[in-house]
Amino acid sequence: MEMPDSAKLGVRAKFVLAIILALFVLGLLSAVIMQTLLKEVLLEAQAKDGILLGENLATAITEPLLTEDVVSLHRMLREFKSSREDVAYLYVLNSDGEVVASTFTDGFPRGLLRIGGGVTTIKTETGEHIRDFAIPVLGGRAGELHLGLTEELIRARVAEAVQRLFLWVLLLVPVAVGVGYVMGSFITSPMKELEAGVRALERGELDYRIKPKSRDEFALLAEAFNSMAAELKANMAELKRYSSSLERLVEERTRELLLLQRVNNLLNSGASMQEILDEITRGVVEVFGYDSCAVHLLVGSKLICRSYYMDSALVEKLERLTGCKAYGYEMELTPENPISGIVAKKEPFLTDDIEALIKLHTRDTKIRALAKVISKMVPARYGLGVPLLSKNRVVGVIGIGSRTPLREGDIERLTSFASQAGIAVEKAMLEEKLLEYSRELEKKVEERTRQLLHAERLATIGTLASGVAHEINNPATSILLDAERILEENPDDSEVRGIAEGIVKQVERIRRITRNLLLFSRQSGFEPREVDLNRVIEDALEMLRTKLKKVKVEKRLDNLPPIYGDPAQLQQVFVNLILNAAQAMPDGGRLILETKAGSGEVITRVSDTGVGIPGEHLNRIFNPFFTTKRPGEGTGLGLSICLGIVERHKGKIEVESRVGEGTTFTLRLPVR
Repeated sequence: MEMPDSAKLGVRAKFVLAIILALFVLGLLSAVIMQTLLKEVLLEAQAKDGILLGENLATAITEPLLTEDVVSLHRMLREFKSSREDVAYLYVLNSDGEVVASTFTDGFPRGLLRIGGGVTTIKTETGEHIRDFAIPVLGGRAGELHLGLTEELIRARVAEAVQRLFLWVLLLVPVAVGVGYVMGSFITSPMKELEAGVRALERGELDYRIKPKSRDEFALLAEAFNSMAAELKANMAELKRYSSSLERLVEERTRELLLLQRVNNLLNSGASMQEILDEITRGVVEVFGYDSCAVHLLVGSKLICRSYYMDSALVEKLERLTGCKAYGYEMELTPENPISGIVAKKEPFLTDDIEALIKLHTRDTKIRALAKVISKMVPARYGLGVPLLSKNRVVGVIGIGSRTPLREGDIERLTSFASQAGIAVEKAMLEEKLLEYSRELEKKVEERTRQLLHAERLATIGTLASGVAHEINNPATSILLDAERILEENPDDSEVRGIAEGIVKQVERIRRITRNLLLFSRQSGFEPREVDLNRVIEDALEMLRTKLKKVKVEKRLDNLPPIYGDPAQLQQVFVNLILNAAQAMPDGGRLILETKAGSGEVITRVSDTGVGIPGEHLNRIFNPFFTTKRPGEGTGLGLSICLGIVERHKGKIEVESRVGEGTTFTLRLPVR
């Protein structure tokens, strides 16, 4: 009977076949075990890694998510995805469940919105397995971050490991008989080390490494494991550094926002611009940690210091040394001044040469000569200036001094703050200007109201005065004629003549009063022509020469352009003013007459060193019939007449007086 083919094989062959079969079975089992364990461990590691990465990224996107900074969100998601090859996608939901940012470029797949919280494994249409990690931001109050990690890399690694294992088994077939029993240990030992390594990674022992005992596929697998562990450690360290840097950035940004909030609160509460500027300079030093800060506002082609915050004792020393006050210090924006570039180019200026900056920022030779001394007195070794911008318009410059070197981060931080503070500064400047305009308008309205009331009062009194003057003039003329006839008829009767002369004197006084009344009521004619005002003053002085015997007259008459007016009426003004001055100096004094040409006007001042006018009377001296003289010395119409004549000439009359020191009347008459 013929034996089957299997029976023809010898024991060695069967043993070899058995060894080979056992080897294949063992290799197959090892591959299955390795695949299962490695996949499980790697998936678990991926789950922990995904949660850790998601939480760190959620922390990083909190600020732009809260401020709705979509551009920053997209940038951060794209940068994170490009940094890791196992990231399939990233997207962020706001608190309303709306997608605000994602890494999808061909449209967001709406099916992802049906994914719940936690970790979910999904399968794409292409058969790719992706694990979705839902990470709440601020406990879900701000939104949710979804991180998709592909399992394909893990599957590829496991498949690669299994493939290498089978290749190793095939290579060992020629020597399977001799070393069959040794291979078992070679297979199980590396697997145990790999498993121990994965378990160590699970416990967070990122320094754990597998020492290869051979140079076979298991050694490659150990090297791959070691490489993965080293990469994971480096990624974790980088995440920690990034998280720490982000925390510092968030803290600095928070302090900056709080400072801006304080500035805005001051602005909204109606605080003055000086209070707002002082808060900015103080806040920059205290919040950012610099040694000094100053704010200069742009006025025309100059920068004027409106606020500074630094050691007050040092400021006093510098002011005594230079003779310049820190507050209100002006800098001209000259070409050689490096600070000019801040305004012209709207760019920051950084320097580590304080002495050169002091020399170049001014044309004052004294300050330039003291530049070296000043640079040694101030503690700052570095300076930085940035423009205060409002709607891309420079409103000023904010400068800081620092003992320590300034970095790019300082420039970015101060520039960001200045761009927001500039808006508040411009609002404060506008409110300050509006307040000034309001005060000026109120003053003008008050002055105009006073003028209108005075004009109305003058018009009413003038009408009455005109009628009274005409009614008195006629009988007064008759009485004067009768008195003169009595004088002619009684040349030798002294008693009659004394009575008649008294009548003439009193009638003349009545006629003088009626003439003033007519002039006050503007019923007399106005005959304007070119007038030399200095000549008018000289004529008035000559007319009153006998009244000024006790008075020392000082004339300071400049060459004047001619004005257009009535010389007789203008002479009446100066006669009244000079006579009033002489009466205010009964025991003698100085009378100063001064003229000078102004811009489109002629300015005349009549000053005396007399008794002065009490402050409570200054607002009434131009009122008709108001007088501070004794009865019989004045009618109270002189200054009212002067005011009427000056206003008829479209001029102004002003008065300044101090009791016991004297009085000054200032006339401003327009040039023809």
